[in-house]
Amino acid sequence: MRKKILVLPWLLYSGLIFTVSSLQLKGMPNITILGWDKVIHMTEYFIYSILTGIALLAFDKKRYYFNLLLMIFIITILFGASDELHQYFVPGRSCSIYDFIADAIGGILGLILFQKLKIVNKLQHVNTRKTDSK
Repeated sequence: MRKKILVLPWLLYSGLIFTVSSLQLKGMPNITILGWDKVIHMTEYFIYSILTGIALLAFDKKRYYFNLLLMIFIITILFGASDELHQYFVPGRSCSIYDFIADAIGGILGLILFQKLKIVNKLQHVNTRKTDSK
């Protein structure tokens, strides 16, 4: 049951991204390379990479930490690439390398935060053990 609870936000968020990417847009404003659109993409994949990490932790706590980070990175990048490719086939949408780069940057920033939070959790766990043994 715990696994399902930890994976559910990732599944729902993945579905949300796919659903929003499926919406046909008419008359989209022309957005520059460093516009708000890219900030939205970075934020979207920042959250996605953190949720991916939480979902992966639900399944394998014995996995080497580096492998976990690599899996988060690969899943996030592949999902971002597939999302851009998917938009190529949606009327009014386009497949943009700049959007993909923004997705990747957001994913990497989320991965960095996930890594920092994970280290904090480990330190808190170690400190709790030391105080319990006294």
